[in-house]
Amino acid sequence: MTRTEQIRTTVFQSNAHMLGRINDNDLREQIVRVYGLIAGLIDHSNEMSQDYKRWCSLRAQPDENRELLDKLREMEGGLRNGLNVLQNDLGPVLEKIDRYLNP
Repeated sequence: MTRTEQIRTTVFQSNAHMLGRINDNDLREQIVRVYGLIAGLIDHSNEMSQDYKRWCSLRAQPDENRELLDKLREMEGGLRNGLNVLQNDLGPVLEKIDRYLNP
């Protein structure tokens, strides 16, 4: 598991000024929400990768191994939950963007 680069949402950041041109407040909010979900998932993944590297480097320390394994499982649950939310939100946002661009 490797860390994701900090410039995680270059496309969004380089086009953020264009959001003001979207006349649909709901669509703007949905786009920002999806961006926030993506950024949060990447940050969560980066945190998890650090713990994963630490866990892989441990030798014969059962208590610490157990604690880290429990933490990694909890973080995995958070990532899976976030991906499910993103999956559910992304389809409708893309459809709405398409309708907005192609009335």
